[in-house]
This record gives sequence, C-alpha cells and structure tokens, in this order.
Amino acid sequence: MDYDTNGIEHPAIICGYVLVAADFARLARETPGICKGMPPESPGPLCSSALGDYDFWRRCMPRDVQMQIPKVRDKYDDKNAPASHYLFAIRHLPYKSKKQLQSLLYDSEGFLKEIEDDRTHLRRWIKMIKSLGGPTFEEESFTFEWTAGPNPW
Repeated sequence: MDYDTNGIEHPAIICGYVLVAADFARLARETPGICKGMPPESPGPLCSSALGDYDFWRRCMPRDVQMQIPKVRDKYDDKNAPASHYLFAIRHLPYKSKKQLQSLLYDSEGFLKEIEDDRTHLRRWIKMIKSLGGPTFEEESFTFEWTAGPNPW
C-alpha cells in the first residue's frame, strides 16, 4: 500500500471503498448533476473534471445529505496514466509516524480492517446513489482499502 506522506501538510490514514475507474465513470455519467461535461451514453474516457465535478456536486447537497456522501480521491497504478481506481473515504485518523502505521498493519483487529459500520455506510451510499437517479451497484463492485495521504476532511 501507498504510505509516503513526505510533503503532505496534514497527513492521514484513510480507510474506505475503492471503485475501479470504469465504474466511477459510470457513476459520474449516470448520476444526475455530477459530470456535466459528458452525456451518459458517451463511450469515450471519463471527462477530466469528473473528480472535481463529483466534489462540487457533493458540496451542493443539503448538509445532512452531504455528510452521507463520501469524499473521493483518485488512485493510480501508473502515475503516467489516468487514475485506475477511486477511493471513497469512510473514516480516517491523523498520520503520526511510520511506527504508528506499522503497529496498525500488525493489529489483526485494528483500524485498517473492514468493520460492520463500514459495510453499513457502503450499503447506505449504494442506496443513496440509486435514489438520486444514479446507477445500481452491488456491494461486490467496491473493495475495502486504506491509504495514507492528505486528510480528506
């Protein structure tokens, strides 16, 4: 996993659910109001502003709804290629040191493990996407992961 936090002002350890780029493109294209620059039926690559459009769409929601919509960050398999995955942040804690991270890695019941509250949050999010006019996703479309990087909040 990626955990280089050099140069990051407020680093955090972030847990959440990852969606592959093709499914994020479907979410962005088919959920009304997210990706305004591309019609849902467009076969081309995801509009370059989809991540910003998602964030703007999220921030325009009423506060109680906004709090239920996870922030998202892009992830790369290759820094010279488009994002391969998108991480929807569910929870985080401040990153203090590599020693802290190492202790979390070896804690079998620890912060980096998926818990029932995470799955509940994911199920609510999938239901919300559909209720807002977006596509239907199965829980299996998402993979639980963690990363270290800028604090999402």
